[in-house]
Amino acid sequence: MNVIVSFEDLTASQSARLGHGYQVDATIVLWRSDNALRVPIGALFRGPEGGWHVFAKVRGRVEERAVRLGHLNDEFAEVLAGLAEGEEVILNPSSSVRDGMRVATR
Repeated sequence: MNVIVSFEDLTASQSARLGHGYQVDATIVLWRSDNALRVPIGALFRGPEGGWHVFAKVRGRVEERAVRLGHLNDEFAEVLAGLAEGEEVILNPSSSVRDGMRVATR
């Protein structure tokens, strides 16, 4: 995504004094929610039909779940359906993890 920043007309003469190579570090928030349910993107993988899935830990066993996602960034994904608050998910699951197998938290 490209963001274009410009100075207001009233500050254009002041901005000329900044000099060559002046740099601005900014954080641009495109979306925010204080109530979003989110998972680390390392817990996500594509299921056989191409949709997003996670492995949840339920009573010591793996349960593969299809999840519907909303917003994503480079750390987290917003979960709209498929998980509830407080459920544990497996981060960076290996290819040997299967639905129904026993797991323990490390």
